[in-house]
Amino acid sequence: MAAPAPSEFHDMLRLAQQGYVHFPESVQDIDRRAREGDEIWRGDPTMGLFFNYIDSRWEILGRDEHGNQYVAAWSETPDLGLIQSLARGDWRRGRALAAELAKSNERATKDRDDKIREARLERIDQAAHRLRKVVGHHYGGLSRKIFNFSEGPR
Repeated sequence: MAAPAPSEFHDMLRLAQQGYVHFPESVQDIDRRAREGDEIWRGDPTMGLFFNYIDSRWEILGRDEHGNQYVAAWSETPDLGLIQSLARGDWRRGRALAAELAKSNERATKDRDDKIREARLERIDQAAHRLRKVVGHHYGGLSRKIFNFSEGPR
């Protein structure tokens, strides 16, 4: 689903300031998905998509059990990112959300550790290459391995 082009947003804003508002199907679809739900988001009948003219952004507003209005998600453009934000912040997901966050944190830690390990191995390879260049001619040339780091010196 493609979001309307920026020029369309400016046209909508101009028409809205004059009292005429017409939103394209894609914007109406985001509003419907916020209320009724889809495969990403469960839906909440108290929610709706609104344009905040003061902050120039699209907001999905909802009401809590006390009737207070709150901003559930906001974006510069009315696209699928709003529904994804709702799904990520859904408190009804409970343990599934906690498990997803733990898995995400674990993946981020593993990625960071892999980057550190790769950087260390690269530095070791560079040091071995420099060592071969400096003392390799004493041990049979530059192409012969002087050290196998897993076995120690030869």
